[in-house]
Amino acid sequence: GRSSSSSSSSPRMAACGGAFALDERVFVQGLSTERGRALNLRPARVVEPRTGAEGDRIGVELLPDSDMASGVKFQRCEDAPRPIPRAPPSRLSVKPANLLRASSAEDRRRLLLGQLLAKTPALLAVSRFLEERLPAGSTPLLFRIAEFVAAPRMFPHQFSGYMGQLWFEHWRYDGQGEPLALAARVLRRPGGEVQPLVMRLDCAVTKLDDDFPGLVLFAGGCGAHPRQCRYPGGFYKCAVMYDSLLDEWWSLPDMPTRRHGPAAACFDNKVYVMGGQYVHDTDEDPPGQAHIGPRFCDVFDLASRTWVSQRLEMPLGAAVLAQALDNAAFFAAAAVAGRIVACLRCPPGPDGRPPLPLCMAVAFNPAREDDGWRLIQCPDRSDAAVPMGSSSCAAAYRGELVLASGRPAQVATASAALRFLADASDAEHWHHAAWRRLPDLAHARVGGALVEVEGTLYATGGVDERSGEFFNDAECLVQGESPEEASWRPVPWFKMPRALHAHTCIALPTLAYRGSPPDIEDVCTPNGVGT
Repeated sequence: GRSSSSSSSSPRMAACGGAFALDERVFVQGLSTERGRALNLRPARVVEPRTGAEGDRIGVELLPDSDMASGVKFQRCEDAPRPIPRAPPSRLSVKPANLLRASSAEDRRRLLLGQLLAKTPALLAVSRFLEERLPAGSTPLLFRIAEFVAAPRMFPHQFSGYMGQLWFEHWRYDGQGEPLALAARVLRRPGGEVQPLVMRLDCAVTKLDDDFPGLVLFAGGCGAHPRQCRYPGGFYKCAVMYDSLLDEWWSLPDMPTRRHGPAAACFDNKVYVMGGQYVHDTDEDPPGQAHIGPRFCDVFDLASRTWVSQRLEMPLGAAVLAQALDNAAFFAAAAVAGRIVACLRCPPGPDGRPPLPLCMAVAFNPAREDDGWRLIQCPDRSDAAVPMGSSSCAAAYRGELVLASGRPAQVATASAALRFLADASDAEHWHHAAWRRLPDLAHARVGGALVEVEGTLYATGGVDERSGEFFNDAECLVQGESPEEASWRPVPWFKMPRALHAHTCIALPTLAYRGSPPDIEDVCTPNGVGT
């Protein structure tokens, strides 16, 4: 397949060592003085790779607090930004051992475990007890204890959305559900170049594997309502990465294919961007690459930072599958049980009427790449019995793919879950699965977002296309003692700054959070379990 790549100063998604580079992003840790302890776990950038009398120190400049990184603060439901004063950035001269690299997957995990130690009273007491009794350099043991006791806090992060216009707003919700504006609309490019971050609607979004906490990839889409975009340049092939630990945006190499309305999923350090290829103009392709077959999926390798257009190998008699992949856009997708799953709109029947079922689930198995994309087979015929539509929101949750809302109107409040029946290594049955019906949503949420936050599944925003009402609230899935007792319930403490659909919500860690979770009676989880 065709590939593209470029070098960049943005964080590489791999562990790295050696000398620190100018402008490299780092995190301060392990300072023991009274002033230094207040600066631990703060993000910074390298301004002097070697300093001090013996060249044994690194000069760093602290990045602004995430809550103030944009230089403006947005109040709930207010459109106009209000400038806030910002103190000059602090500079430090520290030893290399007091820095963690933002580009190192291992260092990012150590940072979040260090945050756990600092913010969890029980762990803090254990750490002080062990520090008094263990030899120097035993910190990894504390991290191992933290891994078993607790997990880093995750917070909903909301990106852009549409209601009458594209709202170019990005928010993080704190422990009380209060929205806080994310970083300035600035994109950092190779060589230290900085340029405005473009608005992006109808794009593919996925957070990376847990090996790379706090990183989210955005690819394709457009910068306005698609009817206002010029073909083909108004539709994007560019990709960017958001880093929630730095609260910064970084450029990535362009995809080989322009895409509008794609979906994305990440598995085993690769990002799969699927669908929306109808806006691509093959005249843009380099000589010799103009015809590479259907362009359903571009794959980004996080280690090599390269894109490859996946070649489609269709099983014999798979004309319906080929048609569905070729026309795919605005569909649900996720990585589930070692497979990439996409729920596409079924092509109309020979008479032009909508087919039953309305949704066609397909899967790709990275462990068996030569099998290509396969229709998911349901031996129990549950795909015909469980109502599912297209344009649904989706999330991987407890080993299943959960769909919520969608089109047409008769499935606008429906939700369902898909579970595979065989392991990904099973050559004959890896694409066999079963659907089960979940309770209906309280509201239709077409174009909403589905996100798992610390074990609880939330549906946010969206629009009821029958009434035209947009929503700025959320509901969560409450598991009962039996599947029949499950229900979606309102989340009273969660309100988006404005009602939107076509937005994205991702659960990410952050270094700047405030507030404790709401009282358990206000949270939609039974028996005190959940957020």
